[in-house]
Amino acid sequence: MFKNLLFSVVGLCLFSFNSFAQSAVQPEKKKIKVQMYIDGKLHPSNQTFTKSDQNIQLKAYDATTNKELAVALLEASLVRNGQKIASITLPGNGSIEKLAAKAKNNDNYVFEIKQILELAEDLSLKPFSQKTFKVNYWFFDAQLDAAKVAVGAN
Repeated sequence: MFKNLLFSVVGLCLFSFNSFAQSAVQPEKKKIKVQMYIDGKLHPSNQTFTKSDQNIQLKAYDATTNKELAVALLEASLVRNGQKIASITLPGNGSIEKLAAKAKNNDNYVFEIKQILELAEDLSLKPFSQKTFKVNYWFFDAQLDAAKVAVGAN
């Protein structure tokens, strides 16, 4: 009986320690909100990019606290039919003119945020998350031929 009691207590201790160790090892899941700005104006996520959309800035926020974070490094890529055509690295903002020059209708821009920093209480910058975050936009630049557009037609 004493033996069974001893095994039960040891088993309970090991189970408790194992549960504590698993909860301590699991990384904290951090979520962000990302907003795209083009020429200083908010660009909704449901809109496409055109050739004139070249000066971009990505802003990131902690989704739980709404605290603004710093996008320190991002890779902007132009993807056509699942293949990367070109890419550039930016410090969170800059020109994607080189990508826009190569873009064709139905291409995709993929913005991969590689490094996000947050301001710590001691006013130093520290990494917010080890994960990368991706934002996708579709490229479509409609060139209307005025001769083919019927004005006033039903």
